[in-house]
Order: sequence, then C-alpha cells, then structure tokens
Amino acid sequence: MLNWRDIKSEKPEIGQIVILSDQKITDFRKWTLGQFLENDDKTAYGLLIQSDKIVKPDSFAFWTPFLIKDLGVPGDYKLEELPQYVVGN
Repeated sequence: MLNWRDIKSEKPEIGQIVILSDQKITDFRKWTLGQFLENDDKTAYGLLIQSDKIVKPDSFAFWTPFLIKDLGVPGDYKLEELPQYVVGN
C-alpha cells in the first residue's frame, strides 16, 4: 500500500522526485512523475513534469515518494518493474 499524502497539507522535500495522482491508486500506468521545485526567492513552488512543463503543486491531489531511499532505479529498467522501487511496496 502506498503512503499517499495530501499535497495541499504536506509538501515534498525540495528536489524530491514524487509520484503524483488525483486518486489514491496503485495502477502505476496512471501515475505522473514529477520533481518538487522552489523558486530562487523561496516564494513559489512547482512540479517539473517534463523538461518544458512546470505545474502548480495543487494540480494534483496526492503525492508519495517515488524512490526507496538510497536505492535508485537502474537506467535499463522495464516499465513493469517500476513498482518494486516505490516506497511502500
């Protein structure tokens, strides 16, 4: 079971890669991955979804950490293997 957190009440750490969703779901094909960012003067936050797309954190309802601490994902991973790297599995 994933430990989903409400993005309106609890923000990820700056730079953290997270799984984003509008529902508390386990179907990884419906997740969005993003990195939590902060602007230089620490007054605004965003989620980097693609190299050219940053959205407001409240564009999603929930988030959970993507990687198990210090584990990482190998460069040659297969899509069906992703759940084994997720916190809570």
